[in-house]
Amino acid sequence: MGEQARGSADSRRPRLRWRHDDQAVVVCDSGGHLLEAWELADQRFDGRSVRWRTSDTDMARSLLAGRQVRFSRRRVRSRDVAGAMGEFMVAFMLLARWRVGLVLSTGSAYAFPWMLAALLTHTKAIYVESAARNTGLSSSGRLIAKMPWVRKVTQAPLQLEGWEQWPSVLDTALDSWEPRTPDPARAGRPPRVFVTVGTFGYPFDRLMRRVREVVPADWELVVQHGVSQPVPGAENHRTLEYEAVRREMETASVVISHLGVGTLVTAARVGVPIVAVPRCRSFGEVVDDHQAELVDRVIDRPGVTALADVDQLTIDVLRAALASAGEIVG
Repeated sequence: MGEQARGSADSRRPRLRWRHDDQAVVVCDSGGHLLEAWELADQRFDGRSVRWRTSDTDMARSLLAGRQVRFSRRRVRSRDVAGAMGEFMVAFMLLARWRVGLVLSTGSAYAFPWMLAALLTHTKAIYVESAARNTGLSSSGRLIAKMPWVRKVTQAPLQLEGWEQWPSVLDTALDSWEPRTPDPARAGRPPRVFVTVGTFGYPFDRLMRRVREVVPADWELVVQHGVSQPVPGAENHRTLEYEAVRREMETASVVISHLGVGTLVTAARVGVPIVAVPRCRSFGEVVDDHQAELVDRVIDRPGVTALADVDQLTIDVLRAALASAGEIVG
């Protein structure tokens, strides 16, 4: 009886588990950060089992279908202190439970709480600054720069002490861009334009209004507008799954978008010409002007027409983008 009782008591004690060095957890917000992480995981984690932690969106559910994912019930936004505190508690619990060998984040508000939880659970940590950061660190990057236990990586030649540089997922994708063979089924039909502004929590109504002013009424127009106002007369969608975005790009003659890394990468993989316009902080369209700083980096890339401002979007710009893909419009 004594041995049986002792055995029952032992079974209730938490058991220490070996760390799974062949497993990693990748953490980021949905949207462009997630697509960057997806590309990085494909490049860096060959043979390693990967878990995912991201916000619960149609795009994330589509991209990560069949993967090990723990979606966050509350989407943690920039400067969301309460959300970050809650995410830290979840991060600490999951890292203690999973015992993975590595946690990697590509930025956004999810990064800081997970890097801190990695310290407390003795988990190796890598922070990769977004490829969108061409001239300096994001707010998350500046915080994590003060964490000596984190391996810190940029995707641009920022030349920061204590940081290493990896090849940019954006440059890699744009280097692979090749124009598609024109679809014979579209011969004689009006151009098809797909507009997308991602999953940002900030509206880009200036672009929506400009699209309606510029795109002719007889052209096909499909818009994923997010929290922005829908475009009158278009086929409007608030959100789209990742596979739906790819399908729209595959059937589009040209894409118009904000200057987001995820959208640029997807367009390059599909081989569709894209006209990209940066959001502007002064109009409340983004937390800082990192998209505007990205213009010079992509302006001369094949397949990309990068504009400095919404007012530069004209019918002539669209015709030139179409011509670059072999579609001539009168």
